[in-house]
Amino acid sequence: SCTNRIINLRTYMGRFSYKPPIPKSQPLDVKDPLPKDWITIETEFILFWACQVSHAASNTFNSPKSTLDDGIFRVLVVRKDCPRLELIKMFLKIETGGHIEHDACEVYECSAFRLQPLCEGSFNDLDGEEVEQGVIQGEVIPSAIKMFA
Repeated sequence: SCTNRIINLRTYMGRFSYKPPIPKSQPLDVKDPLPKDWITIETEFILFWACQVSHAASNTFNSPKSTLDDGIFRVLVVRKDCPRLELIKMFLKIETGGHIEHDACEVYECSAFRLQPLCEGSFNDLDGEEVEQGVIQGEVIPSAIKMFA
């Protein structure tokens, strides 16, 4: 539960690098060095949440500015120095999207990102499924799929 996670808070040292939203560029392999136009933040994270859709669930309005066709990842970051009480206040507003207005919730817009753990014991999940510890990279590929409804 959310309360249990806040009480037993874990942080992870990591390196978050991202490419600000720019027109189409060449895809980057996870083993390639980062180009000079990427920005890197090295810190201890409580939360790193990359979003391309506005809702993670019907009651989780995690990325209010996201739309299916905007071609942008919005990465929500909460750093280690956020007190537990502030985390509770922040996540009580997630149903309305108000959590992104909290001072401790940083939102980065990007067309690609890479998260590299810098310590052992980080916990990564992708759409609710646990994934192996290691580098995680995402990149928007515009118009890669066509949907008809």
